[in-house]
Amino acid sequence: MARLWQLGVDEVRPGTYFRTSSGDVTVEGATNGIVALIYKGTWGPLNTVVDIRPEDLNNLEEIVGTGAGNAAARQALIGGAKIVRSVRVGTGGARAYRDLRAPDTTKTVTNADGTKTTTTVKGDKCIRIYAKYAGVWDFYVTIKKNLITGKRQALFYHGGKLIDSVEFSAGSNDSSALVNAINNNAKFFTAKRIRASQKLKVRDCTQAAVTYKGVDPTVRVSSYSASTEILESYRWNVIIAATNSAEVHDVLVSFVRQSYEVGQLGMTVIGGISSNAFADRVAYAASINDWRAVFLLNGFVDNLGTVRQGYQSAARLAGMIAACETNAAITHLVIQDALRLNESLTYSQIEDAQKKGCVVLSLNDSDQVWADNAINTLITLGNDQDDGWKKIRRTKCRFELMDRINRTCDKLVGRLNNDARGRATILAAMTTVIREMIAERKLIEGSYAMENPNYISTADKAYFKLVIGDYDSMEKFYLDFCFSYANPFDENVIA
Repeated sequence: MARLWQLGVDEVRPGTYFRTSSGDVTVEGATNGIVALIYKGTWGPLNTVVDIRPEDLNNLEEIVGTGAGNAAARQALIGGAKIVRSVRVGTGGARAYRDLRAPDTTKTVTNADGTKTTTTVKGDKCIRIYAKYAGVWDFYVTIKKNLITGKRQALFYHGGKLIDSVEFSAGSNDSSALVNAINNNAKFFTAKRIRASQKLKVRDCTQAAVTYKGVDPTVRVSSYSASTEILESYRWNVIIAATNSAEVHDVLVSFVRQSYEVGQLGMTVIGGISSNAFADRVAYAASINDWRAVFLLNGFVDNLGTVRQGYQSAARLAGMIAACETNAAITHLVIQDALRLNESLTYSQIEDAQKKGCVVLSLNDSDQVWADNAINTLITLGNDQDDGWKKIRRTKCRFELMDRINRTCDKLVGRLNNDARGRATILAAMTTVIREMIAERKLIEGSYAMENPNYISTADKAYFKLVIGDYDSMEKFYLDFCFSYANPFDENVIA
Protein backbone atom coordinates (compact mmCIF):
# COMPACT_ATOMS: atom_id res chain seq x y z
CA MET A 1 0.00 0.00 0.00
CA ALA A 2 1.30 3.43 -0.92
CA ARG A 3 2.09 5.71 1.97
CA LEU A 4 2.76 9.41 2.46
CA TRP A 5 6.28 10.53 1.63
CA GLN A 6 7.75 12.73 4.35
CA LEU A 7 10.48 15.06 3.15
CA GLY A 8 13.86 14.14 4.65
CA VAL A 9 12.80 10.67 5.86
CA ASP A 10 14.59 7.62 4.38
CA GLU A 11 11.90 4.93 4.38
CA VAL A 12 12.87 1.39 5.43
CA ARG A 13 10.50 -0.71 3.34
CA PRO A 14 10.37 -0.82 -0.44
CA GLY A 15 7.19 0.57 -1.97
CA THR A 16 5.46 3.64 -3.31
CA TYR A 17 5.45 6.85 -1.36
CA PHE A 18 3.55 10.00 -2.35
CA ARG A 19 3.07 13.64 -1.44
CA THR A 20 1.45 16.70 -3.05
CA SER A 21 2.94 20.10 -3.74
CA SER A 22 2.08 23.24 -5.62
CA GLY A 23 3.35 23.03 -9.17
CA ASP A 24 3.00 26.73 -9.92
CA VAL A 25 3.65 30.06 -8.27
CA THR A 26 0.78 32.46 -8.91
CA VAL A 27 2.06 35.83 -10.03
CA GLU A 28 0.20 39.08 -9.58
CA GLY A 29 -1.19 41.12 -12.45
CA ALA A 30 -1.34 44.87 -12.96
CA THR A 31 -3.67 47.10 -10.98
CA ASN A 32 -5.05 49.87 -13.17
CA GLY A 33 -7.93 52.31 -13.22
CA ILE A 34 -8.21 53.20 -9.52
CA VAL A 35 -8.39 56.86 -8.45
CA ALA A 36 -8.54 57.75 -4.75
CA LEU A 37 -10.60 60.89 -4.04
CA ILE A 38 -10.81 62.88 -0.81
CA TYR A 39 -13.54 65.51 -0.70
CA LYS A 40 -15.55 67.89 1.44
CA GLY A 41 -19.11 66.95 0.57
CA THR A 42 -22.80 67.41 1.16
CA TRP A 43 -23.52 63.70 1.48
CA GLY A 44 -21.96 60.38 2.37
CA PRO A 45 -20.47 58.70 5.44
CA LEU A 46 -17.56 60.51 7.03
CA ASN A 47 -14.04 59.05 6.87
CA THR A 48 -15.25 55.88 5.15
CA VAL A 49 -14.11 54.51 1.80
CA VAL A 50 -16.94 54.32 -0.73
CA ASP A 51 -16.19 52.90 -4.18
CA ILE A 52 -17.80 54.61 -7.17
CA ARG A 53 -17.90 52.90 -10.59
CA PRO A 54 -18.79 54.04 -14.13
CA GLU A 55 -22.32 52.68 -13.77
CA ASP A 56 -22.84 55.19 -10.94
CA LEU A 57 -22.34 58.24 -13.19
CA ASN A 58 -26.06 58.95 -13.36
CA ASN A 59 -26.63 58.75 -9.63
CA LEU A 60 -23.55 60.38 -8.15
CA GLU A 61 -25.70 62.69 -6.04
CA GLU A 62 -27.00 59.66 -4.15
CA ILE A 63 -23.41 58.68 -3.28
CA VAL A 64 -21.45 61.91 -2.75
CA GLY A 65 -24.14 64.57 -2.93
CA THR A 66 -23.59 67.76 -4.89
CA GLY A 67 -20.57 70.04 -5.08
CA ALA A 68 -16.86 69.41 -5.48
CA GLY A 69 -16.89 65.70 -4.66
CA ASN A 70 -19.52 65.06 -7.30
CA ALA A 71 -17.64 67.06 -9.95
CA ALA A 72 -14.28 65.42 -9.22
CA ALA A 73 -15.70 61.89 -9.23
CA ARG A 74 -17.48 62.57 -12.52
CA GLN A 75 -14.34 63.90 -14.21
CA ALA A 76 -12.25 60.95 -13.02
CA LEU A 77 -14.80 58.45 -14.34
CA ILE A 78 -15.06 60.24 -17.69
CA GLY A 79 -11.25 60.16 -17.83
CA GLY A 80 -11.35 56.37 -17.67
CA ALA A 81 -11.22 55.41 -13.99
CA LYS A 82 -12.80 52.04 -13.28
CA ILE A 83 -13.10 52.76 -9.57
CA VAL A 84 -13.11 56.09 -7.72
CA ARG A 85 -12.25 55.23 -4.13
CA SER A 86 -13.88 58.20 -2.36
CA VAL A 87 -13.59 59.44 1.22
CA ARG A 88 -15.72 62.28 2.60
CA VAL A 89 -13.58 64.27 5.05
CA GLY A 90 -14.61 66.00 8.25
CA THR A 91 -15.65 65.42 11.85
CA GLY A 92 -18.80 66.05 13.85
CA GLY A 93 -21.82 67.70 12.33
CA ALA A 94 -25.44 66.71 12.85
CA ARG A 95 -28.14 65.11 10.76
CA ALA A 96 -31.25 66.89 9.59
CA TYR A 97 -34.52 65.41 10.86
CA ARG A 98 -38.29 65.69 10.71
CA ASP A 99 -40.60 64.84 13.60
CA LEU A 100 -43.96 63.27 12.76
CA ARG A 101 -47.00 63.33 15.05
CA ALA A 102 -49.96 61.15 15.77
CA PRO A 103 -53.35 62.50 14.55
CA ASP A 104 -54.96 65.27 16.56
CA THR A 105 -57.88 64.24 18.78
CA THR A 106 -60.89 66.14 20.09
CA LYS A 107 -61.97 66.42 23.70
CA THR A 108 -65.48 67.45 24.80
CA VAL A 109 -66.02 68.98 28.24
CA THR A 110 -69.47 69.60 29.87
CA ASN A 111 -69.58 73.02 31.47
CA ALA A 112 -71.33 73.92 34.72
CA ASP A 113 -74.26 75.46 32.86
CA GLY A 114 -74.75 72.25 30.91
CA THR A 115 -73.18 73.46 27.68
CA LYS A 116 -70.37 71.50 26.03
CA THR A 117 -67.00 72.75 24.81
CA THR A 118 -64.95 70.84 22.26
CA THR A 119 -61.20 71.36 22.12
CA THR A 120 -58.50 69.92 19.86
CA VAL A 121 -55.68 67.99 21.49
CA LYS A 122 -52.49 68.01 19.45
CA GLY A 123 -51.12 64.55 18.64
CA ASP A 124 -47.96 63.39 20.36
CA LYS A 125 -44.67 63.22 18.51
CA CYS A 126 -44.22 59.61 17.50
CA ILE A 127 -41.41 59.33 14.90
CA ARG A 128 -38.20 61.14 14.11
CA ILE A 129 -36.94 60.68 10.55
CA TYR A 130 -33.24 61.44 10.04
CA ALA A 131 -31.23 62.15 6.93
CA LYS A 132 -28.79 59.25 6.68
CA TYR A 133 -25.65 61.42 6.91
CA ALA A 134 -24.56 64.53 8.78
CA GLY A 135 -24.78 67.94 7.13
CA VAL A 136 -27.20 70.72 6.29
CA TRP A 137 -29.86 69.05 4.16
CA ASP A 138 -33.41 70.03 3.24
CA PHE A 139 -36.04 67.39 2.69
CA TYR A 140 -39.82 67.15 2.74
CA VAL A 141 -42.10 64.34 3.82
CA THR A 142 -45.57 63.35 2.62
CA ILE A 143 -47.60 60.65 4.39
CA LYS A 144 -50.73 59.44 2.64
CA LYS A 145 -52.71 56.40 1.55
CA ASN A 146 -51.69 54.65 -1.64
CA LEU A 147 -54.99 54.40 -3.53
CA ILE A 148 -53.71 51.52 -5.63
CA THR A 149 -52.33 49.18 -2.97
CA GLY A 150 -54.45 50.35 -0.06
CA LYS A 151 -51.36 50.69 2.13
CA ARG A 152 -49.99 53.92 3.48
CA GLN A 153 -46.85 55.40 2.02
CA ALA A 154 -44.14 57.88 2.93
CA LEU A 155 -42.74 60.01 0.10
CA PHE A 156 -39.51 61.97 0.48
CA TYR A 157 -38.52 64.98 -1.62
CA HIS A 158 -35.20 66.79 -2.00
CA GLY A 159 -34.21 69.46 -4.49
CA GLY A 160 -37.71 69.57 -5.91
CA LYS A 161 -37.87 65.89 -6.84
CA LEU A 162 -38.98 62.61 -5.31
CA ILE A 163 -35.89 60.75 -4.08
CA ASP A 164 -37.23 58.01 -1.82
CA SER A 165 -40.46 56.23 -0.87
CA VAL A 166 -41.61 53.36 1.36
CA GLU A 167 -44.92 51.66 2.03
CA PHE A 168 -46.23 50.42 5.37
CA SER A 169 -49.36 48.75 6.70
CA ALA A 170 -52.02 50.98 8.19
CA GLY A 171 -53.16 50.37 11.76
CA SER A 172 -53.38 51.77 15.27
CA ASN A 173 -49.61 51.36 15.68
CA ASP A 174 -48.48 52.07 12.15
CA SER A 175 -45.75 54.39 13.42
CA SER A 176 -43.78 51.25 14.31
CA ALA A 177 -44.42 49.82 10.83
CA LEU A 178 -43.21 53.06 9.23
CA VAL A 179 -39.98 53.06 11.25
CA ASN A 180 -39.27 49.49 10.18
CA ALA A 181 -40.04 50.30 6.53
CA ILE A 182 -37.69 53.30 6.53
CA ASN A 183 -34.83 51.50 8.26
CA ASN A 184 -35.11 48.47 6.00
CA ASN A 185 -35.87 50.04 2.62
CA ALA A 186 -35.09 53.77 2.44
CA LYS A 187 -31.87 54.85 0.68
CA PHE A 188 -31.46 58.27 2.26
CA PHE A 189 -33.14 58.04 5.67
CA THR A 190 -33.26 56.28 9.01
CA ALA A 191 -35.97 56.56 11.66
CA LYS A 192 -36.72 55.89 15.31
CA ARG A 193 -39.80 55.99 17.54
CA ILE A 194 -39.83 58.90 19.95
CA ARG A 195 -42.13 57.18 22.43
CA ALA A 196 -41.40 53.52 21.94
CA SER A 197 -43.78 52.45 24.72
CA GLN A 198 -46.79 54.07 23.06
CA LYS A 199 -48.77 52.56 20.23
CA LEU A 200 -49.36 55.53 17.98
CA LYS A 201 -50.71 56.06 14.53
CA VAL A 202 -48.92 58.49 12.14
CA ARG A 203 -51.06 61.30 10.81
CA ASP A 204 -51.10 62.31 7.16
CA CYS A 205 -49.03 65.28 6.04
CA THR A 206 -48.12 66.95 2.76
CA GLN A 207 -44.64 68.25 1.94
CA ALA A 208 -43.75 68.66 5.62
CA ALA A 209 -40.42 70.49 5.85
CA VAL A 210 -37.53 69.45 8.07
CA THR A 211 -37.81 70.20 11.77
CA TYR A 212 -34.03 70.64 12.01
CA LYS A 213 -31.74 71.29 9.02
CA GLY A 214 -28.62 69.69 10.46
CA VAL A 215 -25.03 70.96 10.82
CA ASP A 216 -22.18 70.49 8.37
CA PRO A 217 -19.15 68.53 9.60
CA THR A 218 -16.05 70.51 10.51
CA VAL A 219 -13.40 70.31 7.80
CA ARG A 220 -9.80 71.42 8.30
CA VAL A 221 -6.54 70.63 6.51
CA SER A 222 -5.98 67.99 9.18
CA SER A 223 -9.24 66.38 8.03
CA TYR A 224 -7.69 65.68 4.64
CA SER A 225 -4.58 64.27 6.33
CA ALA A 226 -6.77 61.93 8.37
CA SER A 227 -8.49 60.67 5.22
CA THR A 228 -5.18 59.77 3.59
CA GLU A 229 -4.41 57.55 6.57
CA ILE A 230 -7.65 55.68 5.87
CA LEU A 231 -6.56 55.10 2.27
CA GLU A 232 -3.20 53.63 3.30
CA SER A 233 -4.66 50.12 3.44
CA TYR A 234 -6.38 50.36 0.03
CA ARG A 235 -4.99 49.99 -3.48
CA TRP A 236 -5.06 52.92 -5.91
CA ASN A 237 -3.02 54.35 -8.79
CA VAL A 238 -3.60 58.10 -8.38
CA ILE A 239 -4.90 60.18 -5.49
CA ILE A 240 -6.62 63.57 -5.85
CA ALA A 241 -8.50 66.04 -3.67
CA ALA A 242 -11.65 67.94 -4.64
CA THR A 243 -10.26 71.31 -3.65
CA ASN A 244 -7.93 73.99 -4.99
CA SER A 245 -6.37 74.58 -1.58
CA ALA A 246 -2.57 74.76 -1.76
CA GLU A 247 -2.38 73.43 1.80
CA VAL A 248 -4.31 70.31 0.81
CA HIS A 249 -2.11 69.90 -2.27
CA ASP A 250 0.86 69.81 0.08
CA VAL A 251 -0.90 67.05 2.02
CA LEU A 252 -1.25 65.02 -1.19
CA VAL A 253 2.42 65.40 -2.12
CA SER A 254 3.52 64.49 1.38
CA PHE A 255 1.22 61.47 1.38
CA VAL A 256 2.50 59.94 -1.88
CA ARG A 257 6.06 60.38 -0.63
CA GLN A 258 5.29 58.62 2.64
CA SER A 259 3.23 55.95 0.89
CA TYR A 260 6.12 55.14 -1.42
CA GLU A 261 8.30 54.35 1.56
CA VAL A 262 5.82 51.74 2.82
CA GLY A 263 5.21 50.14 -0.56
CA GLN A 264 2.13 52.02 -1.85
CA LEU A 265 3.28 52.91 -5.35
CA GLY A 266 1.03 55.69 -6.58
CA MET A 267 1.08 59.31 -7.64
CA THR A 268 -1.01 62.43 -7.22
CA VAL A 269 -2.32 64.97 -9.72
CA ILE A 270 -2.76 68.65 -8.85
CA GLY A 271 -4.44 71.20 -11.12
CA GLY A 272 -3.67 74.88 -11.54
CA ILE A 273 -6.28 77.61 -12.00
CA SER A 274 -6.10 80.56 -14.37
CA SER A 275 -6.72 83.13 -11.62
CA ASN A 276 -3.23 82.32 -10.36
CA ALA A 277 -0.47 83.91 -12.43
CA PHE A 278 1.26 81.70 -15.00
CA ALA A 279 4.65 82.32 -13.39
CA ASP A 280 3.33 81.35 -9.96
CA ARG A 281 1.87 78.09 -11.23
CA VAL A 282 5.07 77.15 -13.03
CA ALA A 283 7.17 78.01 -9.99
CA TYR A 284 4.92 75.89 -7.77
CA ALA A 285 5.28 72.85 -10.04
CA ALA A 286 9.07 73.25 -10.10
CA SER A 287 9.15 73.46 -6.30
CA ILE A 288 7.54 70.02 -5.97
CA ASN A 289 10.26 68.28 -8.04
CA ASP A 290 8.89 64.78 -7.48
CA TRP A 291 8.24 61.86 -9.81
CA ARG A 292 5.19 60.94 -7.73
CA ALA A 293 3.45 64.29 -8.34
CA VAL A 294 1.91 65.59 -11.57
CA PHE A 295 0.97 69.26 -11.97
CA LEU A 296 -1.56 70.17 -14.68
CA LEU A 297 -1.00 73.79 -15.62
CA ASN A 298 -4.29 74.66 -17.31
CA GLY A 299 -7.82 73.49 -17.97
CA PHE A 300 -10.46 73.27 -20.67
CA VAL A 301 -14.05 74.15 -21.48
CA ASP A 302 -16.28 71.12 -22.00
CA ASN A 303 -19.21 70.63 -24.36
CA LEU A 304 -21.58 72.00 -21.72
CA GLY A 305 -19.67 75.28 -21.69
CA THR A 306 -18.33 74.57 -18.19
CA VAL A 307 -14.75 75.48 -17.35
CA ARG A 308 -12.90 72.47 -15.97
CA GLN A 309 -9.73 73.58 -14.24
CA GLY A 310 -8.02 73.12 -10.90
CA TYR A 311 -9.22 70.00 -9.12
CA GLN A 312 -11.68 69.17 -11.93
CA SER A 313 -9.11 69.06 -14.75
CA ALA A 314 -6.76 67.26 -12.35
CA ALA A 315 -9.45 64.65 -11.75
CA ARG A 316 -9.87 64.16 -15.50
CA LEU A 317 -6.13 63.68 -15.97
CA ALA A 318 -5.99 61.36 -12.95
CA GLY A 319 -8.63 59.12 -14.54
CA MET A 320 -6.64 59.03 -17.78
CA ILE A 321 -3.37 58.19 -16.00
CA ALA A 322 -4.94 55.53 -13.79
CA ALA A 323 -6.70 53.83 -16.71
CA CYS A 324 -3.80 53.91 -19.16
CA GLU A 325 -1.84 50.68 -19.61
CA THR A 326 1.88 51.16 -19.16
CA ASN A 327 2.68 50.08 -22.72
CA ALA A 328 1.46 53.48 -23.93
CA ALA A 329 1.67 57.13 -22.89
CA ILE A 330 -1.07 59.72 -22.56
CA THR A 331 1.07 62.19 -24.53
CA HIS A 332 -1.11 63.63 -27.31
CA LEU A 333 -4.15 61.79 -25.97
CA VAL A 334 -7.25 63.87 -26.77
CA ILE A 335 -9.40 65.04 -23.85
CA GLN A 336 -12.89 63.66 -24.34
CA ASP A 337 -15.67 66.30 -24.74
CA ALA A 338 -13.24 69.24 -24.41
CA LEU A 339 -14.25 72.06 -26.77
CA ARG A 340 -11.37 74.45 -26.21
CA LEU A 341 -8.70 75.58 -23.77
CA ASN A 342 -9.75 77.83 -20.93
CA GLU A 343 -6.75 80.11 -21.52
CA SER A 344 -4.40 80.80 -24.40
CA LEU A 345 -0.72 80.00 -24.04
CA THR A 346 2.15 80.91 -26.35
CA TYR A 347 4.68 78.37 -27.63
CA SER A 348 7.31 79.83 -25.34
CA GLN A 349 4.98 79.55 -22.33
CA ILE A 350 4.23 75.92 -23.12
CA GLU A 351 7.90 75.07 -23.43
CA ASP A 352 8.82 77.01 -20.30
CA ALA A 353 6.08 75.23 -18.32
CA GLN A 354 7.24 71.80 -19.51
CA LYS A 355 10.84 72.57 -18.59
CA LYS A 356 9.55 73.25 -15.06
CA GLY A 357 7.65 69.94 -14.82
CA CYS A 358 4.12 70.93 -15.88
CA VAL A 359 1.66 68.91 -17.94
CA VAL A 360 0.18 71.40 -20.39
CA LEU A 361 -3.05 71.05 -22.35
CA SER A 362 -2.67 72.32 -25.92
CA LEU A 363 -4.44 72.08 -29.29
CA ASN A 364 -3.64 69.62 -32.05
CA ASP A 365 -3.96 70.37 -35.78
CA SER A 366 -7.69 69.63 -35.58
CA ASP A 367 -8.12 72.11 -32.71
CA GLN A 368 -8.78 69.27 -30.28
CA VAL A 369 -7.52 69.58 -26.71
CA TRP A 370 -4.85 67.06 -25.76
CA ALA A 371 -2.11 66.45 -23.21
CA ASP A 372 0.96 68.00 -24.81
CA ASN A 373 3.60 66.05 -22.90
CA ALA A 374 2.99 63.44 -20.18
CA ILE A 375 5.60 64.39 -17.61
CA ASN A 376 5.71 64.80 -13.84
CA THR A 377 7.26 67.51 -11.68
CA LEU A 378 10.68 65.86 -11.38
CA ILE A 379 13.28 68.28 -12.76
CA THR A 380 16.46 67.65 -10.79
CA LEU A 381 17.34 63.97 -10.59
CA GLY A 382 18.16 62.41 -7.26
CA ASN A 383 20.68 59.71 -6.53
CA ASP A 384 20.15 56.52 -8.57
CA GLN A 385 17.58 58.18 -10.84
CA ASP A 386 17.54 58.48 -14.62
CA ASP A 387 15.45 60.63 -16.96
CA GLY A 388 12.85 57.87 -17.19
CA TRP A 389 11.52 58.94 -13.79
CA LYS A 390 10.44 62.26 -15.38
CA LYS A 391 7.87 60.49 -17.60
CA ILE A 392 4.44 59.49 -16.35
CA ARG A 393 4.40 56.35 -18.48
CA ARG A 394 7.79 55.08 -17.37
CA THR A 395 7.20 55.95 -13.72
CA LYS A 396 3.89 54.12 -13.77
CA CYS A 397 5.48 51.15 -15.55
CA ARG A 398 8.23 50.95 -12.94
CA PHE A 399 5.63 51.22 -10.19
CA GLU A 400 3.68 48.39 -11.86
CA LEU A 401 6.72 46.13 -12.04
CA MET A 402 7.68 46.77 -8.42
CA ASP A 403 4.11 46.32 -7.25
CA ARG A 404 3.58 43.05 -9.13
CA ILE A 405 6.94 41.67 -7.97
CA ASN A 406 6.32 42.79 -4.37
CA ARG A 407 2.85 41.24 -4.20
CA THR A 408 4.04 38.01 -5.86
CA CYS A 409 6.99 37.58 -3.51
CA ASP A 410 5.06 38.62 -0.42
CA LYS A 411 2.90 35.49 -0.70
CA LEU A 412 6.03 33.32 -0.54
CA VAL A 413 7.43 34.81 2.67
CA GLY A 414 7.97 32.06 5.22
CA ARG A 415 7.11 29.26 2.80
CA LEU A 416 10.54 28.51 1.36
CA ASN A 417 13.89 27.39 2.71
CA ASN A 418 16.69 29.89 2.29
CA ASP A 419 18.73 27.59 0.07
CA ALA A 420 19.51 27.38 -3.64
CA ARG A 421 16.16 25.74 -4.38
CA GLY A 422 14.15 28.28 -2.37
CA ARG A 423 15.92 31.23 -3.95
CA ALA A 424 15.44 29.68 -7.39
CA THR A 425 11.70 29.60 -6.70
CA ILE A 426 11.74 33.32 -5.93
CA LEU A 427 13.75 33.99 -9.07
CA ALA A 428 11.30 31.95 -11.13
CA ALA A 429 8.37 33.95 -9.76
CA MET A 430 10.05 37.28 -10.48
CA THR A 431 11.11 36.11 -13.93
CA THR A 432 7.53 35.13 -14.72
CA VAL A 433 6.35 38.66 -13.93
CA ILE A 434 9.14 40.12 -16.06
CA ARG A 435 8.33 37.82 -18.98
CA GLU A 436 4.66 38.76 -18.78
CA MET A 437 5.49 42.45 -18.90
CA ILE A 438 7.85 41.86 -21.83
CA ALA A 439 5.02 40.10 -23.67
CA GLU A 440 2.75 43.05 -22.84
CA ARG A 441 5.29 45.37 -24.50
CA LYS A 442 5.99 47.16 -21.23
CA LEU A 443 9.55 45.93 -20.64
CA ILE A 444 12.38 45.41 -23.08
CA GLU A 445 13.48 41.88 -24.02
CA GLY A 446 16.52 40.94 -21.99
CA SER A 447 15.28 42.25 -18.64
CA TYR A 448 16.09 39.69 -15.93
CA ALA A 449 16.34 38.88 -12.22
CA MET A 450 19.31 37.34 -10.45
CA GLU A 451 20.72 36.76 -6.98
CA ASN A 452 22.50 39.91 -5.89
CA PRO A 453 26.25 39.23 -6.07
CA ASN A 454 26.98 42.11 -3.70
CA TYR A 455 25.39 40.40 -0.69
CA ILE A 456 25.49 36.92 0.81
CA SER A 457 22.15 35.27 1.44
CA THR A 458 22.20 33.80 4.93
CA ALA A 459 19.85 32.83 7.76
CA ASP A 460 16.49 34.44 6.94
CA LYS A 461 17.84 37.02 4.49
CA ALA A 462 18.00 36.60 0.72
CA TYR A 463 19.16 39.24 -1.75
CA PHE A 464 18.10 39.66 -5.37
CA LYS A 465 18.80 42.12 -8.16
CA LEU A 466 16.54 42.98 -11.08
CA VAL A 467 18.07 44.44 -14.24
CA ILE A 468 15.23 46.09 -16.14
CA GLY A 469 14.80 47.96 -19.39
CA ASP A 470 11.46 49.75 -19.73
CA TYR A 471 10.13 51.22 -22.94
CA ASP A 472 9.64 54.88 -23.70
CA SER A 473 7.09 56.10 -26.21
CA MET A 474 8.21 57.51 -29.54
CA GLU A 475 7.32 61.16 -28.97
CA LYS A 476 9.70 63.21 -31.07
CA PHE A 477 9.96 62.72 -34.83
CA TYR A 478 12.89 64.44 -36.55
CA LEU A 479 12.17 64.64 -40.29
CA ASP A 480 14.82 65.62 -42.82
CA PHE A 481 13.25 66.62 -46.16
CA CYS A 482 15.76 66.65 -49.04
CA PHE A 483 14.61 68.54 -52.13
CA SER A 484 16.37 68.98 -55.49
CA TYR A 485 15.80 71.57 -58.16
CA ALA A 486 16.81 69.02 -60.76
CA ASN A 487 15.48 65.48 -60.92
CA PRO A 488 17.92 63.57 -58.68
CA PHE A 489 16.67 60.09 -59.72
CA ASP A 490 16.68 59.97 -63.54
CA GLU A 491 18.45 62.36 -65.86
CA ASN A 492 16.60 60.99 -68.89
CA VAL A 493 13.06 61.81 -67.82
CA ILE A 494 10.94 62.88 -70.81
CA ALA A 495 9.37 66.25 -70.16
